[in-house]
Amino acid sequence: MIGPRLQDGPAAREDYLSVTRAAELTPGGVPPSCIVRWIKRGVWAGHGAARRRVFLAASKCGGRWRVRAADLSSFIEATTDGALGIQPTAGPSPRRTGPVLRRRRIERALAACRAMGVQI
Repeated sequence: MIGPRLQDGPAAREDYLSVTRAAELTPGGVPPSCIVRWIKRGVWAGHGAARRRVFLAASKCGGRWRVRAADLSSFIEATTDGALGIQPTAGPSPRRTGPVLRRRRIERALAACRAMGVQI
C-alpha cells in the first residue's frame, strides 16, 4: 500500500476539492492556474529571517489535483503576515530608493547629529 486509503462514502469524497472549487473558495477568488502554481512552486511568506517558501498541500488522483479544504485554509493562514506574528506597520510602506537618494539621506542625518553636538 502506497498511502492511506480513502474510505468509501460521500464524506470521503466531500473532503477533497477540485482545483476549480478551491480557486472559488479563496478570498477574492483566484484562477485555477494559481492554485496549481501554489501546489507546484509554492509562494514566499514572511520577511527577513522568517522568510520561507510555503506550498499548498494536495493529492493527485486520476491525473487531477485535489485539495482538502483544511489544507487550503492552513495555506492561506501560513501566507498571511498575522499568522507569522508580524504586525503591519502604521502608515505607508517605505519607498525603495537608489544610491543617490540614500546617500543624501545619510548626509542629512549626519548633519542633524552634528547640529545636536553628537560626534561621529
